[in-house]
Amino acid sequence: MSRISYCFLTNRGKLTFNAKSKFRLFYELPKDKLIFRPNRISAMIDQSTTISEQLTVWDQKGSGVICGKLVLIPIENSFPYVVPLYLQAEGAHLPQLKRMTAVTGDKVVMRPTLDEALSALFVAPTEAPPAKAPNEKAASQQSTEIDQERLQLDTAQRAIDSLKLLLNRNPGAAPDSKAPHP
Repeated sequence: MSRISYCFLTNRGKLTFNAKSKFRLFYELPKDKLIFRPNRISAMIDQSTTISEQLTVWDQKGSGVICGKLVLIPIENSFPYVVPLYLQAEGAHLPQLKRMTAVTGDKVVMRPTLDEALSALFVAPTEAPPAKAPNEKAASQQSTEIDQERLQLDTAQRAIDSLKLLLNRNPGAAPDSKAPHP
């Protein structure tokens, strides 16, 4: 069993951000599925040329990139990590959320919103190779795959909504570092 995350819990099962009492939440991960640790995820983000180029452009004179906390979001049978990227102009007191970086498996994406980042991870690309004349069996299989993708997208959307609620309940949370890398 691996410890994935923990949250704070008061009596009667209500979640709170009070550090007096802790409830640890454990996930038992399958041994046959590779789930990277946070250090490996940070390295994957650093190694992404697209993300590195954008961070270099933003981290120029007059502005700085602030990486938020690496957050693991359990969604059904997957464990995507997300990292908010903030841009802070010189002299500004509050950083502005610019992008969300999301990672699952070996796929790393950066999008303007959490919705778009998670969708990019879980939704198949819209351009499909031209199909040969489909028969009934292939059409049925395609319909089943589309239903499964819709189910995954609905699950991801519920997770996004839950995260938004948590973020709205704790609006004073600040990014944890000013380092250009998570």
